[in-house]
Amino acid sequence: MNAERPLQERTWPPLIKAATVPRWMRLRDAVLTLTMWVLFVIILQAEVVAFAGEFLESLGLINVDTGRDWDAFFRHLLPFLEAAAGLVAAFLTTVPFTLRRGYRGLKLPQPVPLPLADEAVRAGMAAADLTAARGLRIAVVHFEPDGRHRVVPR
Repeated sequence: MNAERPLQERTWPPLIKAATVPRWMRLRDAVLTLTMWVLFVIILQAEVVAFAGEFLESLGLINVDTGRDWDAFFRHLLPFLEAAAGLVAAFLTTVPFTLRRGYRGLKLPQPVPLPLADEAVRAGMAAADLTAARGLRIAVVHFEPDGRHRVVPR
């Protein structure tokens, strides 16, 4: 363990904060993002060219005939949009019920803790061994085939 820093200052898991992100991670993220957008434009090249052509034509910069039948395009797209709208509607109708059930669960009283002796019997250990195991910071627990537990300090 690190002896220079007090125990309460150590954090686990170690977090990479925005102020301490290494330069190679920023470069990697930028390259991956740019690559993703380039692939996205390549996949939708015909649509991007058609929309850009119509946009530039509406500004009067160029005169282009994309040869697109936009009514047919949106007619073919409509079933997918309806399915997405149906899924969103189903999600929005179930959210209040899920939230209400969650809030009701938070209001339930906590169960009574299992007594130490009963927990030790359930784990197949002696009560003293279970108490000693709870005091360990790091331990290895071995599960026997018959369901008993054996705790070994690291």
